[in-house]
Amino acid sequence: MGSCLGSSSQSAGNEERRRLSSAKAEGAAKDGEKKQYSWEKRREEGGVDLSRYKVADVDSGTVIKEAGIVDGQHFIISNCKNSTIFVFDHCAAVTVDDCTDCKLFIGPTKGSIFLRNCTNIQCGLVCQQFRARDCKNVTSLLFCATQPIIESCSAMKFGCLQIQYKQLADQLKAADIVAFNNCWPTIHDFTAEGGKQHWSLLPSDVTLMTYFDMPAIVGEQGLLSSVEQLSSELGVGPIPLSHGEDIKVDDQVCLVVVFEQHMDTATKFASEFMHKVHKESETFLVQTRVTSMNADDCTRVFGQLEKNYIKLVDKGPVVGIEVYGDGCTDTCQEIMADLSSTDREGSVPAYYVSQDTYRGVRDVEQFWHFVSMTMSA
Repeated sequence: MGSCLGSSSQSAGNEERRRLSSAKAEGAAKDGEKKQYSWEKRREEGGVDLSRYKVADVDSGTVIKEAGIVDGQHFIISNCKNSTIFVFDHCAAVTVDDCTDCKLFIGPTKGSIFLRNCTNIQCGLVCQQFRARDCKNVTSLLFCATQPIIESCSAMKFGCLQIQYKQLADQLKAADIVAFNNCWPTIHDFTAEGGKQHWSLLPSDVTLMTYFDMPAIVGEQGLLSSVEQLSSELGVGPIPLSHGEDIKVDDQVCLVVVFEQHMDTATKFASEFMHKVHKESETFLVQTRVTSMNADDCTRVFGQLEKNYIKLVDKGPVVGIEVYGDGCTDTCQEIMADLSSTDREGSVPAYYVSQDTYRGVRDVEQFWHFVSMTMSA
């Protein structure tokens, strides 16, 4: 009996070991498979062509995704070398992994654009969030609605993106991006070291054309008809050319605020003002912001003048514009007076311009303090 029980037990043990061994082998095989995200599985199950949403393993090639191809979905760029990749469409989020010696343009992205382990990249990016990790020598002409973040990176360069094509304005709306809210120069380095700077800001005259001729590349691919009105010139397009705080060397600043119940009118008027500022050789756009204000905010920003504007802030968001340069308060007042002339087409929204340099310093300080408080709330 003992021998019979022993034989049965040994047989059962062998069967269990075979089962466990088979399970381990199956698990190891799964571990060796490339990780697949849930949204990728859903696309495969739905019979969707995944090649629309990724560019991978391209070497010395050119890939252009036209408007309507990505159409607000997640997008992946990975393991590309010495290639040019343009995405003229809006995306949900974008990851760029393990790319070297590439030129990129990625259109309005509702979430984040995340660069990982990339080297020698020049790019134009439009996004709500920008992150880079383990990257080296990446030049980004950037629109970013929040503070750009880098981690374990070196030789990173940033500038203000200037881009225009026919579908861009609609794509910005689809991605919930307000073109005036660009935080491109406010870099946060998670791995900052004392005395060592891992990033720098580009000169304000640097454009995408400095690194690659986008219209020529698109033309070579026969796609100029689908990517209409393409330009990367300074001061062209819906994204204002802002210079950031570093441009200021003295207190010659002015605050302009545009009020309007209908923001399309306010933003159009503000855009016209900023284009005129760009043409003035002695004045520069520092930063802009679309934000909402209440009565208390109005009092903090405008002080004793608040009675003139307190009813206006209840009608909707305002557009705040900081201008720098010699005689900037006089210049801004003259531009606004010209734009408000009676022969101008369309309605003229209410606006505020700092009265003089002394008032300009106070206005700018109070307005951006208010903005920083609302952003951190």
